[in-house]
Amino acid sequence: MSSERPLGDVIEALIDHRGKTPKKLGGSFASSGVPVVSALNVKSGRLSFDAARRYVTSEMSERWMPVRLKAGDVVLTSEAPLGEVARVPSDEPLVLGQRLFALRGRADLLDSAYLYHALQWKPVQDRLRARSTGTTVHGIRQSELVRVIIPVPPIIEQRAIAAVLGALDDKIECNNRLHDCSHNLAAALLARVLGETEAEGTQSEGRLEDIAAVNVRKVEPDEGTLRYLDISSVGVGRADEPALMPWTEAPGRARRGVRDGDILWSTVRPNRKSHCLVLDPPPDLVVSTGFAVLTPTKVGSSFLYGITERPEFIGYLEAVAEGSAYPAVRADRFLAAPVWLAPRGVLASYEEETMPLRRRAAAALSETRSLTHLRDVLLPRLFSGELRVRDAEGLVEGAV
Repeated sequence: MSSERPLGDVIEALIDHRGKTPKKLGGSFASSGVPVVSALNVKSGRLSFDAARRYVTSEMSERWMPVRLKAGDVVLTSEAPLGEVARVPSDEPLVLGQRLFALRGRADLLDSAYLYHALQWKPVQDRLRARSTGTTVHGIRQSELVRVIIPVPPIIEQRAIAAVLGALDDKIECNNRLHDCSHNLAAALLARVLGETEAEGTQSEGRLEDIAAVNVRKVEPDEGTLRYLDISSVGVGRADEPALMPWTEAPGRARRGVRDGDILWSTVRPNRKSHCLVLDPPPDLVVSTGFAVLTPTKVGSSFLYGITERPEFIGYLEAVAEGSAYPAVRADRFLAAPVWLAPRGVLASYEEETMPLRRRAAAALSETRSLTHLRDVLLPRLFSGELRVRDAEGLVEGAV
């Protein structure tokens, strides 16, 4: 890289409203309105409101955010965790919550799309942590953030690097939209099925144990390797790539076996809604005992997945969770969960219509993991100068 400069020298705005809350401003959160972005919404390089969603009124947002966020602004978590980044997708109003900064590059010195990628480069992440404070929770203050050094090549080169990496980001985002659209369509079809069968009087109430089993496969340590999935790797409806490791290094919680069509639900903190549908798993996949593994017995996987992510099921889990700091749900509590059922023929039609959607969505996420890996390989090589932009363009064209 041709030069490096402190962040404070090359940004136009650094927005920091971490100390503000509706209560301090004389109000409260609203049921709808302007979304409030929290650190929980910044994950895997994008803003997602699946896990946490809060709002304030338009009037409250104007008092909270006199400096408005713009499309392309970079959101950075300041702690818990430190260093997660995402880009603001549009000019639609958003409110910046606690533990967050928003950065906007100076037009003549720093391209904001380039900044988004630069903040993810490991040397810059290391510099963020080096300027952080705290023992159990590390955080960075604004006064230290502006001193963090980032590479600043000529603006034309910045835009070229951002364009190469952005092509991968665009494809990744396209896959994410396809996944979300498929999921939402399947959920809407399930709501229609339940509404119609209720109106017809053909709907019946049962318990989860009537249609599924929990934790039926146990895996014992073996020789060789496994792909281990823990609860931190599962979000709302999606999972990260499982870690490949030798059995000799596997944690004691690596004991649950899974098969195609199983549903994973984290037993800890059900309000976070950490769950996913397992499709075409590798034969060596093993998951943590922190999951309840739901295996369909009398219904299809698509229906079981859909019925166990509805608000009433999640509300039940929250109600029966035990413990204060880490509320958790026992396996037998899952089996006792009330569920609504439809006639067998209706369920078969739903399965036939929606399971292809589920599998297409899973394929999109699998491709996203491959593209993300390529982006993560290219990023350090581009920033270090090891790889020229022209050569990277060829690799990206072949991937997208």
